[in-house]
Amino acid sequence: MPSLSYRRWTRLPSIVFQNSSLTSIACAHFLLDTQESLEIHLISGSFEVGLMGETPGIIGESGWPVVRPHWISEGGLDLPQETSTALRASWLAKSMAISLSQRGASFHTGSRILTHDEDSKKIVITVPGDEKTSEIHYDTLVTPETTSGEAQWKGAVALSLPEWPSVNGRRSDGTHEFWWLDERKPENTLQTMSWVGVDPSSAVNDAITEARRISDNILSGSLAA
Repeated sequence: MPSLSYRRWTRLPSIVFQNSSLTSIACAHFLLDTQESLEIHLISGSFEVGLMGETPGIIGESGWPVVRPHWISEGGLDLPQETSTALRASWLAKSMAISLSQRGASFHTGSRILTHDEDSKKIVITVPGDEKTSEIHYDTLVTPETTSGEAQWKGAVALSLPEWPSVNGRRSDGTHEFWWLDERKPENTLQTMSWVGVDPSSAVNDAITEARRISDNILSGSLAA
């Protein structure tokens, strides 16, 4: 099977993320803000980063900006207004991914890891659309965190909030995003969602906080990212 190779001929330190989550994208930005001479790879089973797989976007009364301004691309994100308490998290991830790509990071969409050689610090991934594979040599391989033991939340977007209590926020387009735990079903929804996690009200900030923790560990030389 033909193979491409991302061998570091220039000897730049290479960081590989095993997904393209908001945490991974933010972590890569943190790393590049501290050290520009890094080779960043993000592997995603999805064929598009952002705009798919909605996660909570609650930001609270004074929660924007939750990320550094230069992490946001110039177009594609409907920025929160002063009265906004939520944003579309998938659009935030998409906008940050565009900016990250412009900073030189490589996204491997529609790909999965086939083999992993810890001794040589090399992974082989699939390449969509043909029978080729790619080799990526790394210095640090960032493993996604698990979600075991966390709650299964249901979410929706609508023009008005449900009658029952919910974790909610208002987006800049006037719609409401809300999350709840039981089996009730709201009426006249524009979108329905599901998410596994602890608290949707802090999911965005928690993702950025975790990204900072991982980047600090990587930069300090700890492999326990």
